[in-house]
Amino acid sequence: MNTIKIVGHRDAAASPEQSLRTAFQLQRIAAKLARRLPPHGLTDAEAAAGALEETVEGIRIPYPGLRDLIRSKQTSREKDRFDIEMLLKQSPGAAAW
Repeated sequence: MNTIKIVGHRDAAASPEQSLRTAFQLQRIAAKLARRLPPHGLTDAEAAAGALEETVEGIRIPYPGLRDLIRSKQTSREKDRFDIEMLLKQSPGAAAW
């Protein structure tokens, strides 16, 4: 598990209100992600097994791994085909899957 620090979140210039607002927004994002359905074409179990996780300011945020992300983009939409092409260009080893 990795940890991501939000640059500027705990800057000396940030007020307590700004820090609280940022933490609240992160909690809302994490809650929305947790409620989402598994990526297209994956069962809940498959999505959970392939999920990765990051911690942002102490909040655990799950997200799909590259293989599951590509699999979820295998639709008839042109935008998804473009996304797969870009993902494969950025991750050359993924083409072998």
